[in-house]
Order: sequence, then structure tokens, then C-alpha cells
Amino acid sequence: MLGLSWQPQIAEEVLTVEQVDAGFVRMQELLGVKIDVLYCPHGGGPPVCWCRKPLPGLGVVFIQKYRLDPSSCIYVGADPQDPGFADGSVFSTVTRPISSQVRGDPTR
Repeated sequence: MLGLSWQPQIAEEVLTVEQVDAGFVRMQELLGVKIDVLYCPHGGGPPVCWCRKPLPGLGVVFIQKYRLDPSSCIYVGADPQDPGFADGSVFSTVTRPISSQVRGDPTR
């Protein structure tokens, strides 16, 4: 399993790289699954990097690193930029399992 994330809090100096990395380690511990995670640490506004979705940069890194066939990959995302990212990375499927109304509320 592979994970992609945008972490603008690093650029905003709200979180450190170490704090973000620790959060992903904790996520893996809670899930009981090893996940290779890459993230864009750049701030908001127009993308100034290749790693922020919807640009396909981090997807390309995973494709090359693991020699993936993108058409055999399933991308699951919940944000508006995810379909564009999946199309740009040539992933075959985008699933949007979380509605914006319930995001962040674990009771719903």
C-alpha cells in the first residue's frame, strides 16, 4: 500500500517534518499496515512544485520506485484535486469514499 499527502503545515511552520513523519508512523501502527508515504511539504496557493496534487509528481515517483503499471493501480482519494491527479498519473480508478460533509468527524 502506498500513500500520498499534502502537508502545507510544514511550509507554514505549524508542524515540523519530524512531527508529520511521526504522524504517519502512528497511522501505520494504528492500521497495522506498512504504508510507504510520500508528501508535498509546500504551502498553499498555486502549485510551485511537481509534488502537489493534482500534478502527478509523487505518483510518478511511486511508479518508478516500484515499477508499477499505472493502469493496474487503484487510486482512492476524497479531495477535489484527486481525479486530476489520478488522470495525470494514468491510474485506472478514482474512488471518493468520504464526503466533504463528514470529513474529520469520526462519529459519522
